Amino acid sequence: MNMDRAAWIAGLLVAVAGAFAAGVWAQEKAAAWRYSAALDAVAAAPKNHKVLYEDEDIRFLEVTVRPGEKENLHGHQWSSIFIVDRLQPLLTNYTADGKSPVPRSPADASYPLIRRMGPQPPHQVENLDTFAQHFYRVEFKKMQFTGQGTPGVMYPPASVN
Repeated sequence: MNMDRAAWIAGLLVAVAGAFAAGVWAQEKAAAWRYSAALDAVAAAPKNHKVLYEDEDIRFLEVTVRPGEKENLHGHQWSSIFIVDRLQPLLTNYTADGKSPVPRSPADASYPLIRRMGPQPPHQVENLDTFAQHFYRVEFKKMQFTGQGTPGVMYPPASVN
């Protein structure tokens, strides 16, 4: 096993442990999903969100957005971590109104990357590039990051000096 892969796996394990610890604290403070169940990612955008594993505690998704594709409007009701396994294409992430692009951080294109996210309201991702977006998402049904700092905090940190 090469060092890059070992570091990536170690980072994943640290992120999962941190997510679990934060989730235990925040579990009681979780905000209710305010949107229709029809807007859940798997129901609303099944072409892009494939369930690899699901039980009462977690849902493990593979997410793919093909070149030139714009996903159906969907949201994510649970806190999650992203596991980015390859270079990410140029994307536009739209809010539910369909008119207001959500700015994309330059760090979003880097990999490997593990990112913590709180629940996400309905949105759509459009792939503006010539290659597919691909990543994995672990959703914590019983553990919420609400109130746990800023959604989108990354591990490892973007700059380490």
